[in-house]
Amino acid sequence: IVGPIDGNTDAEVSIVGENDQSCFTSGEFAPATFCPPSNDEACNATPIFCGDTIVQNYQGATLSETCGGGSGVADVWFIFTADGTQTYTIADVGPGFFDAVVGLYQGDDCGNLVSVAPCADSPESYSVTAAGTYYFYIRPWSIFTTNLTGNVSLTCTPFDCPGVGNIGDACDDGDAGTVNDEISADCECVGTPQVANDEACTAISLACGDSLSGLSFDGSTQSFDDACFGSGTGDVWFSFVADGLQVYEISETSSSNVVVDLWIGDECGDLTNVLSCSDNPETLTVGTAGTYYFRVRPFSTATTLAVELNCIDFAANDEACSATALACGDTLSGLSFAGATQSFDDECTGSGTADVWMSFVSDGTQTYEIAEISSSNVVIDLWSGDDCGNLTAVTDCENFPETIEVIDAGTYYFRIRPFSTATTYAVTLICTDFDCPDLSNNIGNACDDGDSNTVND
Repeated sequence: IVGPIDGNTDAEVSIVGENDQSCFTSGEFAPATFCPPSNDEACNATPIFCGDTIVQNYQGATLSETCGGGSGVADVWFIFTADGTQTYTIADVGPGFFDAVVGLYQGDDCGNLVSVAPCADSPESYSVTAAGTYYFYIRPWSIFTTNLTGNVSLTCTPFDCPGVGNIGDACDDGDAGTVNDEISADCECVGTPQVANDEACTAISLACGDSLSGLSFDGSTQSFDDACFGSGTGDVWFSFVADGLQVYEISETSSSNVVVDLWIGDECGDLTNVLSCSDNPETLTVGTAGTYYFRVRPFSTATTLAVELNCIDFAANDEACSATALACGDTLSGLSFAGATQSFDDECTGSGTADVWMSFVSDGTQTYEIAEISSSNVVIDLWSGDDCGNLTAVTDCENFPETIEVIDAGTYYFRIRPFSTATTYAVTLICTDFDCPDLSNNIGNACDDGDSNTVND
């Protein structure tokens, strides 16, 4: 038996025969396996105190906690007690080529710890101010660094405000009417008065034509965790009642970068989402009667907002059954999407939420070419049918080109929808005699020559 030999050293070993001492051998010996370090488990964590820097060897350590990335399979533990009077920062401090994953846990029972913060690879440190017993977990990131040593330090710094905490830390000022309480530069716990329309049930009521500007997000909190983009964490609410007799267009009109939602319901505490997470455009349009709630949230750091509610008469051709009838040669320009609503949820690309309709009748004796000809970015569909309420799609979701030709007789309905924020459109209907009147068709079009032995007619 050779050993015990410290896991971080090599040894010169000589073996001498018991009966014949002239029979001996010697050489360098490096142990193949190592006993685990004393702090291999949380319940045997090494105590560390303010100002300490401890050199740690990982050879022989086992894996007691699966935490973070990397391929390392050995970890060790340190323990310290915070008294609540200063900031405690515990860290892996090198050497520079040593990469580790760290975690911080808390609890009075070493066998039943609670994670204080997610495991981290960068930075490899944590700071705490609350009193309690903490356990610092450290694991080499890679199996190739397990045979290296690392350094763990604990730095303790007095609070900016003794007996209170650090400037900028969260606190509780004891006032239920304030939010976002934090320690001020004067070492006082100060909160921001909660904004009046912080929740749907305290939404600011809007009427047609209202325009509110210079509003602030100060004092707002997050009503719920949403799935929208951005890091903003406060929101405010507005409400309006639509009578179903006109189009209601509600917008966030400031230069701030915000995200907006629209909700509907008779009970402010039980709303149904109409549209969520709209960042561009920040304008939502509805025509159906009901009580609506408009939620505005900063995308990231916006501090101000503005809101406007406009009410517009329905567009005359807002639905297929009220489509504007076109005749050959008609060109209509400078038309507006104002007052238009979405006839149905389509599968087209783009974020536009309104559409208008045109109609024409093809007699089957010429080519009918209908097109949206403005510079606006739009999406078009063509439908056919004798009943405007029961149409069949001919083609849909055309974005480029915005021109469709038909030769078959029938009644057609042309739908135009903004791709995103287009406000105007123009349309034309051109009718051209067939190249081959006797065939009621054009050169190059598909046909049927009546011969079953031919293809590509």
